[in-house]
Amino acid sequence: MIVRATIVAFLLGAGFATGGCLRIATAPLRAERREKAETAFERLALVPPETLAAGLTRRMGEALALTPAQQPQVEAITLNYARALHAVAANADSVREKTRAWRTQRNAKAAELKAILSSEQFTRFDAMKDELR
Repeated sequence: MIVRATIVAFLLGAGFATGGCLRIATAPLRAERREKAETAFERLALVPPETLAAGLTRRMGEALALTPAQQPQVEAITLNYARALHAVAANADSVREKTRAWRTQRNAKAAELKAILSSEQFTRFDAMKDELR
């Protein structure tokens, strides 16, 4: 991101941001990001949803110190999310469409979790999401 910001700042300062010059200059960066996302979705499509959900639930249980009452609720939410995410990754849509669908699923999962987690746990969950990016 720093490299991209530096390139954009240089181009803006040099007056190259008119017309399509900025688009042309950042095209390699966008292509690299798209390829990285394609690879991630391909790998995700190979992982069974149950395996993904088990790993996510385990990590969340450790990071959020879930209560015994919260554990089965988080497991159910995470399994539904993993199944939806697997379906998104396995379909033939473009990377842009897959990313939009993934964001929708991620936001729905966060809303469900917010209803069962304490405010402190949800803050830790948000921090955990940021670390994974």
